[in-house]
Amino acid sequence: MAEVDGRGYWLARVLLERGIGVICLVAFLVAAAITLLGYGTLLDSSYPPLRSIGIISAVSVFTLAAASVLVLPALLMGRR
Repeated sequence: MAEVDGRGYWLARVLLERGIGVICLVAFLVAAAITLLGYGTLLDSSYPPLRSIGIISAVSVFTLAAASVLVLPALLMGRR
């Protein structure tokens, strides 16, 4: 088991050692996909303001999910 080293990396290390990190990533991606699907239903609306909300929300969720998976780990690794 990993020891606490005071830098906050111990949780990620424990999750990876136990194989839980992959499960968390899959759960996060499934949640993002379901959210995108929900907002995607607004794209079929005949009411233009509702369609605009769907477009903005879907793009925002996709961008934030991609940033959470790609950018955030790189920023945290740079703090070492």
